[in-house]
This record gives sequence, structure tokens and C-alpha cells, in this order.
Amino acid sequence: MFSYDDKSRVLKIQKIPEPEMEMNLVEYQKQSYEQFLSKTVTTDLDDLVTVMQDSLPVSAVEGKFCVKGLQRSGYQREVKKQTSRYYSVRAIFKIDGVQYPPGVDSPEDYGAIEVLRIPHMDDDAILNVDGARRILLMQLVAAERVS
Repeated sequence: MFSYDDKSRVLKIQKIPEPEMEMNLVEYQKQSYEQFLSKTVTTDLDDLVTVMQDSLPVSAVEGKFCVKGLQRSGYQREVKKQTSRYYSVRAIFKIDGVQYPPGVDSPEDYGAIEVLRIPHMDDDAILNVDGARRILLMQLVAAERVS
């Protein structure tokens, strides 16, 4: 930074200390993943119902969804691998007034259809897929059109 004093006619050049910026990438990734689990998944599944309505030869399609808490799979291929942990996304569909699966009151109930499994993210922001840790790629957007 430059500063000029008119009285003494002195031009000073000073270095302004830059504050250290903490990236907190792991925390950012965890928060982003929590938002994905709580909002994005249900929005995407609502879009699925819209696509089903448009592409199936039926008059009405409805869907209720929920992301169940952390589940553990009992399947383990190798001794060194962790038990696979995942979030189960369950659904109930009503197509032309007929409910699938029948007799289930809520997507949280045991008999609801498991639409997909979302891998668990550990404390280091790495996904656990089939009992093995996988690297999760991410993109940081610094400003509009700059990443």
C-alpha cells in the first residue's frame, strides 16, 4: 500500500499484513454433504416422480420419501475392510390410486421400497463405499465463473 504525505512530500510504501484464511475444507465438505442428504435428495426424488408421471401411461403418480438414519450392512468381503455404512432412501408410491408397497403407512416403515443407498461420509470427509474408503472429489467456487 502506498501513502503520500503532502506536507513532508514523502511517499511511503507499506506492507499490510494479510489475515490468514482458513479453508476448513473438511467442514465445508461435511456441511455440503449434510445439505445433500437433507434437501437435494428429496428434491431429486420429487423430480423422479414428475418424470414417472410424464413417461408412464398412467393418470397420477405420487411419492413419499425419507432418508433413514445410518444403516450398517452385515456384508464384509475382506477382513481389513470396514463394515459398509450407508443412508437408506425409502419410498412409497401411489400410482393411479394404488399404493406400492401395499399396507405400508410411511416411507420410514420397514416394508417401504428402498430406492437407493447413499454412502456414509466419515470424519475425514471420505466416503465409505462397500466397506472401503473412497476419495471424494469436490469443487470450490471462489466467485461466479471462477473455481
